[in-house]
Amino acid sequence: MMDAAEALNAWYCEGERARAGRYIRPEPPCRVAVLIADGVKAEPIAMTVAALAKAGAEPWLLGVDRGTVRSTDGQEFVADAALRSVEPESFDALVLPDGHEAVTRLLQDRRAVGLINAQCRLRHPILVGSASVRMLEAAGITSSSRAPDRGFTIGAMARLPLEIRDFVSALRGDTAESA
Repeated sequence: MMDAAEALNAWYCEGERARAGRYIRPEPPCRVAVLIADGVKAEPIAMTVAALAKAGAEPWLLGVDRGTVRSTDGQEFVADAALRSVEPESFDALVLPDGHEAVTRLLQDRRAVGLINAQCRLRHPILVGSASVRMLEAAGITSSSRAPDRGFTIGAMARLPLEIRDFVSALRGDTAESA
């Protein structure tokens, strides 16, 4: 339990982050929408979900439909919910997948773009697989608005562990500093 000084300090730090335009970590557990569809690249999803769970977040695998999704290498993921059954504002962050086939399938559902727009409007962190840049474009998000200080972490496989670390830091409200 926090004493009064610790509570006041925590409140002050959160206020300073808000005034500086940084993210304020939501109360645990932090719910993170992870979009998946057939043709997703398995490794980035598995690594991201593991890192989020380790950080105390609650990753939700969202598919076009609820059920099994097959990755490009044959690995299967089970969607926790369908896009149509969730409220976009109920998530504290968003992970967009890598894999051109998955992105094409997700773009066929207007709710995927709606989820991106809601997360942007709420200034929540978004981890973007390299193929998902197309999803940002479909949502009308220009390249100039994709800067890390605006909550976007665009992941490349070579830097994926660092990108995931920066994304988790953004969830915590830390300043993202890439190594």
